[in-house]
Amino acid sequence: DLTERSAALLLGHAGAHGHVLAGFQFNDSDALRCSARAYCAANADFRRFGGTDRRGFASNPGTILDPITLAPIAAIPLGQDGTQLTAAQLIPGTANYTDNVTDNDILPRQAMRSAFVSGSYKVTEQWEISADGQYSRRDFRFVYPVPPGEFLVPSTNAFNHLGGPVLVAYDFSRDFGPVVDRGPTTASFASAAAKGVLPKGWQVSLAGAYAKATAELVDTNFYLNNQAIDAALASSDPASALNLFGDGSHTNPTALAALRRQNPTLDEVNVFTATSANVLADGPLFNWRAGAIRLAVGGEFRHEHSIGINIGGGPENRGRLVRSGFLDLAVPIVGARGGSTADRLAFSLAGRYDSYSDAGGTFNPKIGFNWRPSALVKVRGNWGTSFRAPPFFFTNHDQVGDAAIQDVIDPRSPTMSTRALLIFGPGPDLKPETARTWNAGVDLSLGAIPNFALSLTYFSIDYQGKIQHPGPDTEFFLTQEAQLAPLITRNPTQAQIAAVCTKPLLQGGDCNQPVAVILDGRWRNLASLKTRGVDASLDYFRDTSWGRVSSSLNGTYTIDQRQQVIATA
Repeated sequence: DLTERSAALLLGHAGAHGHVLAGFQFNDSDALRCSARAYCAANADFRRFGGTDRRGFASNPGTILDPITLAPIAAIPLGQDGTQLTAAQLIPGTANYTDNVTDNDILPRQAMRSAFVSGSYKVTEQWEISADGQYSRRDFRFVYPVPPGEFLVPSTNAFNHLGGPVLVAYDFSRDFGPVVDRGPTTASFASAAAKGVLPKGWQVSLAGAYAKATAELVDTNFYLNNQAIDAALASSDPASALNLFGDGSHTNPTALAALRRQNPTLDEVNVFTATSANVLADGPLFNWRAGAIRLAVGGEFRHEHSIGINIGGGPENRGRLVRSGFLDLAVPIVGARGGSTADRLAFSLAGRYDSYSDAGGTFNPKIGFNWRPSALVKVRGNWGTSFRAPPFFFTNHDQVGDAAIQDVIDPRSPTMSTRALLIFGPGPDLKPETARTWNAGVDLSLGAIPNFALSLTYFSIDYQGKIQHPGPDTEFFLTQEAQLAPLITRNPTQAQIAAVCTKPLLQGGDCNQPVAVILDGRWRNLASLKTRGVDASLDYFRDTSWGRVSSSLNGTYTIDQRQQVIATA
């Protein structure tokens, strides 16, 4: 039910000293309309699928609602312009339903253009340089109905001949047009590298890269200026008053245009850039009786920067700088006998230091060994620690301190409800996640069955300080109070409230409201996860005159896995 078009071109050339490759691609697709799919064309009435009728009453023509219960009282009739509508013409006991089918896309209209180029050149027999670049742009247009609403039409309205103020469930899509989301997304990337051979068997590589992603969202008609709408509804002048009583759009076009201009248009631009560079060198340190002791050393830096709107909807202009260095030492202890791969024993020792400008630094070691007592058996093992910095979007301090006050379910309250202060967003002192891991395994070559190999590995992972929300939703914390006790503060003092209520509340109001409990639902270093298990793999290959045929069977048995959200859970 939609058309997609694409075209691509690939060009390349290879020579004695290098190569170049370029590609271009175009993709275009129409929007997929709601009417093209039965579940969407049902307009939220799912009874014929065995479900329920979930249609709303905000429509055009509209529906008159009970101002207390919000239940439909009467439907505004079709086929009239609303200028002379009287109460006798209303259709009592019925409702008009929201149109979720017209002007509603399931998939947006999209067009994408992209290109890339890649090349390398051998400067000398020992040195080679290379570069890559790519660019893409995607434009989209996504249409859906204006969010439904209920509007109080005062008796002063020029078109209200119903004998008093009325509450009308109304859809402005035919007045203002549907909501339209559109905008371009662009991504570009460039990298360059050089690698070469150094004296005494060493080799080195250097690389750098720059990436940029830009996303713009232009949103019209989603946010209505309710103050301007209320003023137009109160107007007694037919030239400026809003008419919500007709079938279609029957308000003065000049007045409608003025209201449309007052509806805020969202225009957000987000730009993310990443710059990185790294160097790696490896080679032999010296030879001794078991073979060459080899060393790899390297370092890298990465700078990330984001400007625009963060995940919480607030402004963002911040960066993260990461500096890292590592070394890896391979030490053979016992060399293989002449003409055999048996009796080989080697150890490895590695370490890595990472410094994050917003999360601190950490050093993580790793040691390992592998031993081949015979040509058919290899034994191996590793132990190490690991580190993961808090996700970049959680280190935005603009999100720290988001809070709201609302009534929540409380099994200890006689009314089953309590006024609570809910805290959201990331915690102010997020720390890196850490883990200790070790594994041991054996690889068997089955001599009696050529070309078969069996591998068994035991693993143990102890993951600490995982960043997560404690769950369930913060408003339900009191239903699991025994487990979530450290995150619940009953009968808080004003000082405790002020300590966490540092910004305007998300739902309006202020922190001077009476609060019986504080519920801390911030993302923090809460969870620990411990797991043990065994990985197994069975591989088979066979060389034939027309190629190698290989197959594998892999599986994991988890011995146990335990997660603890907080210490009392």
